[in-house]
Amino acid sequence: MGGYNLVFLRDEKLRHLAELLYKQEALNMQKMNFSSEPDRVKYLRDCKTNYESVMKLLDQVGKLKGRFLNDTVRAPIAGDILSYTETFINNALQTVRNLTLRKQHLDKITDHVRSLVASMEDMDPQNETHVERVGKEVEDYNKAMLAYNTTTKSGTPGVKELSKMLMANNVSFEKLVQTFEGKLDIGGKLKDVKDVEKKKVMKRGCGSCLCSSGVSPPLSTDGLQCYVASLPDGAALARQIAHH
Repeated sequence: MGGYNLVFLRDEKLRHLAELLYKQEALNMQKMNFSSEPDRVKYLRDCKTNYESVMKLLDQVGKLKGRFLNDTVRAPIAGDILSYTETFINNALQTVRNLTLRKQHLDKITDHVRSLVASMEDMDPQNETHVERVGKEVEDYNKAMLAYNTTTKSGTPGVKELSKMLMANNVSFEKLVQTFEGKLDIGGKLKDVKDVEKKKVMKRGCGSCLCSSGVSPPLSTDGLQCYVASLPDGAALARQIAHH
């Protein structure tokens, strides 16, 4: 497979991409053999759910930015949340061709954006420490997501390129881990946890958090239902949309 570069679509064009993928995947059902009618219904429902998730996410972050447009403290943070969300959606629609796997990606970003919006709602704009903490967290997520989209010729994230990008933006893996240690209730540092327990911790929370931040390996397709059909090429569709 040749390499590709993500086409960064925003707002209406990103919505258009989600709509095209939804329509093409729905049409592909005619070429698929489902084991049962419930499976067919679930497939169509997942197609629609993915489309609706993108619409709701863009509506949510768009309203957030508009709400704080004239707020000098929270406007930059809302802008970073919007950029982070759009980058994640572009990644999910253009690089994840498996319908079920893409649904997992969108479910994670939906949960994460919800938590970021809640942080914005709870923020005291007069509390400089609180503002700085929330702002830095969102900024790190955004930088990490952008870094994740640096690809090798094979179309997969390049570890060396990712490391260079993180260093250039002053984002370290240790810093990201520190961000989540307090949320995992592990009673100390992740590095001090025994290997067996560390695996449980990673499965319980840290792996999920890092995936949501855009710096984890792609989710596995093990155990997912797969269908033999021509899958829509989100990257190719994005390029067409960008030039029209």
